[in-house]
Amino acid sequence: MTRSLAPSVDTSEFEIAAEFNGGARLSENCARGVRECLDRHGFVVVVDPLLARREADAGLGMINQTLDSPERHVSQ
Repeated sequence: MTRSLAPSVDTSEFEIAAEFNGGARLSENCARGVRECLDRHGFVVVVDPLLARREADAGLGMINQTLDSPERHVSQ
């Protein structure tokens, strides 16, 4: 059986709204959402508000740490 997939630019299923704590770091709630989206889809888009370079670097570091963790489990 051959399945046909229609192209789409809709990324809403992969989007997590950026939320920050008092230390200009991603909030625990936002980080949890990022991890869950990565586990579910293997991909995440962090949106609104636009991130400053420092914030983007901190988020990227956290994402890389999560992906590199031997304790990370991919849910199916």
